[in-house]
Amino acid sequence: MRPAQQSVLLPDHAALVVHGRDQPGTVAVVTSVPARHGANTAARARHSDDPAGGAFVAR
Repeated sequence: MRPAQQSVLLPDHAALVVHGRDQPGTVAVVTSVPARHGANTAARARHSDDPAGGAFVAR
């Protein structure tokens, strides 16, 4: 059995995972908070199981 790999975040990097009800404006609200603090969103992925109020997941 191989040892588990560990993720290493650089001192100036972070990861944010968001889960909630899908609704208009969710991505705008989530990305505006780090932007107000000078953060740059380098990459993101998002998924909704139903755009009309289903579950929303972003990372």
